[in-house]
Amino acid sequence: MEIGTDADWTPREVFDRYQGADISFLKTQVPIKLGRYPGEQLVSRSQAKRVLARFDQFSEVMLDFEGVDDIGQPFADEIFRVFPLSHPDILLRVMNANENVTNMIAYTYAQSNDDRPISH
Repeated sequence: MEIGTDADWTPREVFDRYQGADISFLKTQVPIKLGRYPGEQLVSRSQAKRVLARFDQFSEVMLDFEGVDDIGQPFADEIFRVFPLSHPDILLRVMNANENVTNMIAYTYAQSNDDRPISH
């Protein structure tokens, strides 16, 4: 293979040729266990806010609870009630949640009177 160094185009011109005006990443997957420091449980609103950072840049966020044994009510409330109220167009999907986590999420939805189903 040989690469010429005298090209008359720029990388930007190549991207512009193949990239639409509104192209963006629509989905992201977030490993929730990365939201905690070693030895810490996911219980507080401040921890949830750390996890929620930049969710508003996506239309769908897949929350991966693998390796998370339990979450606290304030943590769940911030993610599954407060955040959706201010970002109704962003879909939150739950994956790899154990029974404890699923029950806390369901409890939070029940308390919020939100009729949207939990998406797994």
